[in-house]
Order: sequence, then C-alpha cells, then structure tokens
Amino acid sequence: VNMKKFNSLNPSPDPSEGPGPSRENMSPQAKGLIIISLVGIVFAGALYWYTSRPSEAPLPPPSAQLKRPQPPQPKGQGPKVEVAPKVAKPAVIPRESFTPASIPAQVKKPAQKRLAKATEPKVKPEKRYRIQVASLVIERNALFLRNHLEKLGYTPVIRRTTAPIARHRVYVGEFGSREEAEQTARRLNVDEFPSNLVESEDGMFRLEVGSYYNLNKAIDLAHTLQEKKYTPKIDSKAVPTPVHQVRVGEYESRTEALKALEALKRQGFTPLIVRQ
Repeated sequence: VNMKKFNSLNPSPDPSEGPGPSRENMSPQAKGLIIISLVGIVFAGALYWYTSRPSEAPLPPPSAQLKRPQPPQPKGQGPKVEVAPKVAKPAVIPRESFTPASIPAQVKKPAQKRLAKATEPKVKPEKRYRIQVASLVIERNALFLRNHLEKLGYTPVIRRTTAPIARHRVYVGEFGSREEAEQTARRLNVDEFPSNLVESEDGMFRLEVGSYYNLNKAIDLAHTLQEKKYTPKIDSKAVPTPVHQVRVGEYESRTEALKALEALKRQGFTPLIVRQ
C-alpha cells in the first residue's frame, strides 16, 4: 500500500518525453502562447532577410538607357531607324591659296618693314701706277725738270721724301794737329779749292774739299787735286737725304704705264714705273 502511494505522488517521467512537463499536461493557454511566439520569430526572420538582401534587378542595356522615346509610327510603315548626325569636317585651305589674310587676327604676325636697300656708290678703278722721271737731291734741279716736262705736254708732280743715298766726300790730307791742317787749308784756298776743317773721332784732322751725290763728280775733283800735288781721298757713305721725285701720269694697269714709258724714253729721259 505504501508503494502505491509513493508512485501516485511522484510518478517517474517517461524518458522519451524529455525533461519538463508533458504536452498532454499543458494547458490550452500555454500552447497558444508558444504558437504565437514561433510565428513571431518566423515573421521577424523573414522581414530581416527581405530588407537586408541586395537588389538583384538587372540594369537595362546601354542602348535602352540612351534610347529616346520614339513618336508613334503611322500604320503600314516599319520602325524608323535613327541615324547618327554627320559632323562637318573643317574646311582645308589649299597650300597655293594660303595667304597671310587667311590667318586669324590673333595669330597673324605683324608684317616686317623692308629696309630700303642703300645704293652703293660706284667705286672707280684705282689708279696705282705712275712714271718716275727722276729722283733729285737738289730741289732747284727738280723744279727745272718739272717746267721742262710741262712744256712737253705732261702734268708732273714733285714728291718729297727721304731716302738713304750714298754721299761722296772728297778729303785732302790727314793731320795730327789743327795748326798743320790750317796751313794746308790756306794753300787750298790760294789754289781756288775752298775747304772745311773736319775733326774725326780718333782726334785726326782732315780738310773736306767737296761733297757730291754723283760719284763721277767726286772722281773728277780728286783727279784735279792730284794734279795740284795734293793727296785726295774719297769717302762714300749712305746717309738719310731729302729727295725730290718728279713723276708724271696715273695709270690703272702696268700695260698703260709701259706705253707712256716708251714715249718718255724717246725724248731722252730714263724713267721707271712705280706704284703709288
């Protein structure tokens, strides 16, 4: 009897039913709450999935996006094909007809002014040749020759310059004292040979009787002194000497100068061609 009472108070649960109260023992109100809870959970999960999923709607093709709506076509005609408008090409200016006027104002360069070409003066040919008739040391002789050439129809000019010309001096004796030289000078003066007393660097004294640029004249004087029983000596030395050059004519070429040279030779002169 005691075992039955114990079993009625604490019945052993069915292991297949799991822990907790049995479904058969649940009240209808509890079952309704459980069903409502399950439905709410399912509904909330479906709503969450719907709102968080990505959009899978396909985009329309590019042609459909850019395609403009077409007006309704009249019956009996096919669909109108849209043709892309043609773009006008820029006009090409031919190279032959390209002129500065066709350049836009902002690109066109200012025209450069042409400078007037200076007219060069005509240069006359240079006359480089003359004929030198004589070169004289004594100016009086040069003036006499110029007058003579003017009478012959020439236009002479005298060019003064300096040239090293040999000068020939005729000396008499060589004395160790001035007194002895002066005695000989008095004798020369009596014989009509005036002289000048010259002292040399070595202290000797000589008497200069004549000085010539023409060697022949110096030789003639020396011979005359020998005849008078003197002992002459000729000393020749080149020294810078003023010279008077008598020249005629102006010629562009040597050929022209040669023709005038021959004409002067026929008149007794001994000219030569010189460059100016």
